[in-house]
Amino acid sequence: AGELRRLMQEFASKRGFAAVVCNYAKDDDGFKALSLTPATEDQGPLCEAIEARVAGAPGNLPAELLGNDLYKAQAILEHGFGLALKAELAPFRAFAMRAAISRKTLLPRATMAAVEASSL
Repeated sequence: AGELRRLMQEFASKRGFAAVVCNYAKDDDGFKALSLTPATEDQGPLCEAIEARVAGAPGNLPAELLGNDLYKAQAILEHGFGLALKAELAPFRAFAMRAAISRKTLLPRATMAAVEASSL
């Protein structure tokens, strides 16, 4: 997992990205996944902010997302994104995520966090 983190950081750095955020397809156990890798340790707070925003739902959702039909349909308003840390992959930061979650609901939450964290 350490090698995977290094490769993701290299990928981000070569392209000028602050971080790489991946949304993975459903696995054999019925869960999707999310991973967050900062390009450098200095970008760690950006990934921490994204993680906190996504993990904090539904309690920290802004009004515009509370009224979003997809958030209702995917039960994010009741259950959040359902992140569960995959500790066995450390230092790679990856999470199992409820299968109902789509990029159309994950990306607005993650990008809101990125915009807010950019002032760090």
